[in-house]
Amino acid sequence: MTLPRILAENWGPLIELLILVPLALAVISIGGVALNRRRGRRRWWGLIVALIPTIGGGLLLLMFLTVRGGAPVFFHLIAAVPFLYGLRSLYLWSRTSEP
Repeated sequence: MTLPRILAENWGPLIELLILVPLALAVISIGGVALNRRRGRRRWWGLIVALIPTIGGGLLLLMFLTVRGGAPVFFHLIAAVPFLYGLRSLYLWSRTSEP
């Protein structure tokens, strides 16, 4: 009995989705850091802008860490970027004035 091989072409849309969602979230989180640095300090919408990538990146990182069979390392790195930028944005949001 031979097992059928699963080629990379068969996984194309799934892999693209798993890579593009964290990358899009990373781009949004970089914009959120810039927005919170300039105008979002101590405002309610600044907190929302900071929480979206933090929660989204944290959930993606948790998913990639607990996926059955393991996920490639670059998926962990891609998911960690929005999480870390979200934490940075929360830090910038919580400051009261420029140092």
